[in-house]
Amino acid sequence: MKTWCVQRFLCLTTLTLTLALPTTLRADVIFSSFGAGNSYNTVSGNGIGLITVNGPVLIQADAFTVTGNNFTLNTVTLALSSISGGNTATVSLQTDAGGKPSGTVLESWTATAGGAFGINHAVTVLNSILNPSLTQGQQYWLVADAGASSHLSWNLNDVASIGGRGVSTNGGAFATFTGPHGAFAVEGTVGGGGGGGVPEPTTLALFGVGALGLLSSRLRRRIA
Repeated sequence: MKTWCVQRFLCLTTLTLTLALPTTLRADVIFSSFGAGNSYNTVSGNGIGLITVNGPVLIQADAFTVTGNNFTLNTVTLALSSISGGNTATVSLQTDAGGKPSGTVLESWTATAGGAFGINHAVTVLNSILNPSLTQGQQYWLVADAGASSHLSWNLNDVASIGGRGVSTNGGAFATFTGPHGAFAVEGTVGGGGGGGVPEPTTLALFGVGALGLLSSRLRRRIA
């Protein structure tokens, strides 16, 4: 009878802990300047690449600061439109150095414009492969470079989001200022960047499974 009760207790406890394990990790919004439903300004944006036939060639950068927690990066989303030439740009995530993009790239992507400038088109979603850590309180930069053969636009936001901006002209140093953000969002999973956060439900459940194993071992020894 005692053995049956112990076995039933262990089975019920294991089932409870198993149900507590989440099937997926929750992605949190680290920063977003999009409106509802990823809306953005379709008719206004910051030029990227060869702006006119005779130049200049512009690289655009937008800053964001990580708040609330440390994160590991999951995705970057931005409103990117094509105007002339090719329809791709190199988008990089860079650290900050003195209020400007540092040139230290944490991850980069080849981003394809969602459609032509002036129309409401799909946003461009960039999935992280390297999953770099983003540290609470630190500023980072998204930098968009289309080279000298394409003219693209990083559409502005439509929710009056204002913050750190940077422009490089013809490959020169970034001039930085405060202005309207391009429309973009950064998402990640809580954790990384130095740790110290609250344990995820998965971690707590695994601790419980370990404790259950020790209890089971002791109960079996007593019964024996």
